[in-house]
Amino acid sequence: MTSIQESIRNFFEKNLFAKIASIMLAALFFFMYRHLSFEQVTFYLPIQIYLPEDVAILSQDISTSQVTIRGSKTDLTQFDRRHLFLEIHIDDFLEGTRYHRISLNRSAYNNRLSQFSISLDPATVQLTLEPIITKQIMIEPVLLGQPKRGYVQSDTQLTPSSVEAKGPRSVLETINSIRTYPVDISNITKSLKQDVSLNFDHQKVTITPQQSQLSVHVATQYLYRHQFQIPITALNLNPNLAIENIDDLIGIVTIESRINHLSTLDHSKWTLILNLQHIEETGEYILKPQLRNLELSPDDYNIIIENTTIKIKEMKNYE
Repeated sequence: MTSIQESIRNFFEKNLFAKIASIMLAALFFFMYRHLSFEQVTFYLPIQIYLPEDVAILSQDISTSQVTIRGSKTDLTQFDRRHLFLEIHIDDFLEGTRYHRISLNRSAYNNRLSQFSISLDPATVQLTLEPIITKQIMIEPVLLGQPKRGYVQSDTQLTPSSVEAKGPRSVLETINSIRTYPVDISNITKSLKQDVSLNFDHQKVTITPQQSQLSVHVATQYLYRHQFQIPITALNLNPNLAIENIDDLIGIVTIESRINHLSTLDHSKWTLILNLQHIEETGEYILKPQLRNLELSPDDYNIIIENTTIKIKEMKNYE
């Protein structure tokens, strides 16, 4: 027992300084080795934000954060960044602009990540939050052109006439109507009904439904109409040709009016002219005559001249 005690006493009493220096150098070399065997990797990850269903983000200063991971070479070689996520969970909503701390979702790598030193830059995100509301917004039809002369657009209907919009309150407060895509009604003479999509595209607002049924009702401007039979005069026909149905050349002229005085018109002065200068061969032709000697106000009347059929034959020579 005495020899053991003497050995311990000799260990601490003899060459104590050299022994302490050796221990300190060993510790220094150990920590230097560990430092030299450590590495770090830096990369960017997107930030996933989880909100209540009735809350919207109006603005966000950053969408990614720089992640720096420091650890041993061996551990970093085996590390897979795909299992690391950056998140912000907002459960207690406060309207306005505030900074929110980014958290590291490392549940899948919980054991391994404890071996690393992890830092985020930046570690917070500035968010502007606002409640989501719903609002009924009317639909505005967009029509191009006008119905044909003599017809008017009497009524326009949309079914439904409004949509339910859902989005941030401040955004919906600026939207008073939603337009349809343009519908061309140029020269139509009949009412039309068709589905039309809504010309609306906003990243933060959704609308239901996204189309409406458009009904455009067209009515005639002229309440009264009368048909007249007018003889047709053919001019400038080739001398070697003749009109086979010359006795049947009676044209039909329809006059439409806003007022009922068509019976007072003197159609005996009217003339229907067919210019046949361009006809060089025999055959059957469908042509529209020109009406002359008709003095009517274009605002009060609508004139419709029907096509007529003529048959052209060769002129016989009896000499």
